[in-house]
Amino acid sequence: MKDHIVNDFNGIASVYDALASMVFGKNLIKSQHHFLHVIPDDATVLIVGGGSGELLQTLLQQKPKCQVVYVDASERMIELARQRVQNAARVTFLCGTESVEMPVPAFTVVITNFYLDLFTQQSLPGIITRLRSLLVPGALWLVTDFVKPTKLWQKLLLKSMYLFFRIVSNIEASRISDWQEMLGTAGLSRQAEKTFYHGMIKSIVFGETTSRLHSPEDN
Repeated sequence: MKDHIVNDFNGIASVYDALASMVFGKNLIKSQHHFLHVIPDDATVLIVGGGSGELLQTLLQQKPKCQVVYVDASERMIELARQRVQNAARVTFLCGTESVEMPVPAFTVVITNFYLDLFTQQSLPGIITRLRSLLVPGALWLVTDFVKPTKLWQKLLLKSMYLFFRIVSNIEASRISDWQEMLGTAGLSRQAEKTFYHGMIKSIVFGETTSRLHSPEDN
């Protein structure tokens, strides 16, 4: 008998958004949208692990000149994302992971939202190295993801989430890796950041420069 596919969200794709909303309300959407304003209007954007396409829909509306490569390992998630987009001329959909052959050599922006948390401390450096190699000089990397919890209820919630997704989707990781430190080790610096859901979720803009970007709430 073949092994189950790792990080397989096909079986849960149709109810994933509803489950996320039931647990986190609008916090997941708000956190992913928070730094979209920093993306250049004519950017070439790589979205990896984009899920059902809610972010894609919003990005295309806010940045009508950008080109997007949309990657997800779930055929069902890709199908849902296609259905959300009325004009898909600016989007290339690819079913796979960050290792899939890209239609363009490099990107000005990469977005990984709730993606890095799927991988172990051992495999994550290779994933980050691969994505880092796809960025042009001066590119931005937008990350929204869970961080290591400090409160007991957060630890229990995160532990329950990992157990649930290991059962239903066979995700690789069983705990949060230190993705923030690894991105720093890869030569990227924080330009802006914002926390959500009592500090359990963090959105960060990484880049090669040390200049600080401003979020709308900084004004």
